[in-house]
Amino acid sequence: MVDAASAAGISKRTAFKWLARFRAGGEAALDDRSNAPHRIRHKLPDQTIEEIK
Repeated sequence: MVDAASAAGISKRTAFKWLARFRAGGEAALDDRSNAPHRIRHKLPDQTIEEIK
């Protein structure tokens, strides 16, 4: 695994993380995904945003 990580130019930790994702969900789990949070706890209501505009 260390040789594969080095060949790909990634850390051993990242390689193991990707391996775990692949094992859990197959190739689809390796697709790019957003780093943005799934929800924003303190988001302003849409009406307030429209009033500000």
